[in-house]
Formats: sequence, structure tokens, C-alpha cells
Amino acid sequence: MGHHQPQIVILGFVGMLLVAACGAPAVSPAPSTPAVGALTGVTWHMVSFDDGAGTLVDVVPGSDPTAVFDAAGTVTGNATCNTFSGPAVVSGTAIKVGPLATTKMACADAMLNAQESGYLAALESSVMFDAGAMRLELGNAAGALTVAFEKR
Repeated sequence: MGHHQPQIVILGFVGMLLVAACGAPAVSPAPSTPAVGALTGVTWHMVSFDDGAGTLVDVVPGSDPTAVFDAAGTVTGNATCNTFSGPAVVSGTAIKVGPLATTKMACADAMLNAQESGYLAALESSVMFDAGAMRLELGNAAGALTVAFEKR
């Protein structure tokens, strides 16, 4: 547990720097500054995910899987039919998600069940992220896209 503490302190410090920078329009963050602020505090809506076979598939119409990352190192969201939560430790553009805990309701059909298990597996296999103003992409160790989100 103590090994996660420095990352949390750093995230808090970056957040304070971002708040402080807002008051001084002439100050802009260096391009190498990780986009932790862009990742946290937003409800991200999944648009596609790796189905476990290396194929990106779109979200089942009518479903809305989400993820919310916070500065304390936690991710919560809607997996499809169940809610989930767990650690999401961020360092630079690296991320370690999981293990994730979920509620245990069965989905209405096989497509939704497959999406839910695929989404959770894709989140837990992610090791890096790229957060923009309207889009968040997570990737695996091979550099392949695991989950793509949009801000709505």
C-alpha cells in the first residue's frame, strides 16, 4: 500500500499546479506534462473495446458502459449491466487498472454479457493511456488499443 502513496501525492500536486495555472493565463504547462487532469473527473463513455481476440468492437446499441477515474487512484463505472470499481494507479501516461470488483447481476442477453466481460478484461489489460479533451484511449503492453472512450 505504501508504494502507491507517492503517486497519489504527485497527482494531488499536479492538480494544485493545474489550478494555480488557471489564475495566470501566461503560464502554460510544458508539453511533456502528463494529462492526468484530462483523465480524471470526467465520465468517459466507451465507444469500442478489444474483444479479447485483438478485434475492436463497437458498444452494443442501447448500452452505455462508462468509466470515471479520480485523483485518488480509483476507477468506477458501469460495466454494461453491473457497476464496477477498483484501483487505477497512474504514473505519467502509464496506468494499472484492477483488480476490479463488480456487482453480480446477469445481463439480459449474451451480447451484453460478452460486452461486459470483454470491457472489464480490456480495462485490466491496459498499461497506458492518452487523454484528450473529448477522447480517452487505453492501450496494452503491445501498444494496441484496448478501450476507446468519448466525453459527451
